[in-house]
Amino acid sequence: MRFFLSSFLALLVVATCGCSLMSDKGKEMIGSEAPEARLMFFNGSEVPLSSYRGKNVCIVFWATWCTYSRSLIERYEDLARHYGRRGDMEFIAVSIDKNEDFEILKGRIQEQNLKSMTHIFSGNDSYDDAFVNLKGKNIPYVVFIDRDGIVRVAEHDLTPLEEYLSMHYGLH
Repeated sequence: MRFFLSSFLALLVVATCGCSLMSDKGKEMIGSEAPEARLMFFNGSEVPLSSYRGKNVCIVFWATWCTYSRSLIERYEDLARHYGRRGDMEFIAVSIDKNEDFEILKGRIQEQNLKSMTHIFSGNDSYDDAFVNLKGKNIPYVVFIDRDGIVRVAEHDLTPLEEYLSMHYGLH
């Protein structure tokens, strides 16, 4: 009985906190210039994060194996569809899946109709350059960088980004 209760509590913590325990490491960046990071597209080409300077950039780090990420990415798609029309905002989804999960990722993107955002995949799991340089510790992880390159949101939930966008760019 004691083992069952301990297992249940551990599962409850993971289910309510995301795919692993939370860390506030990324919050240190809020109000600071975003560090440089490489973003790798599906075709293998890469671009520096700084190439988006002059645009607002929303980035979500997620994985197909993380239940909480899968539900969050649908909400993120709604935001991308709504705010992406503005023309001054980029929505990027960085998969923290392993290389061998690439086909699963492509299937999930198609299945969930995630077409309003740019998809990034290095296959490096949690060692993805952007994830590491933007102080990612756990997923899902959401970062908003304004057009001047300043980090304004770094959270493990989409709600702070939704609130920030609503406050600064109009109602959703």
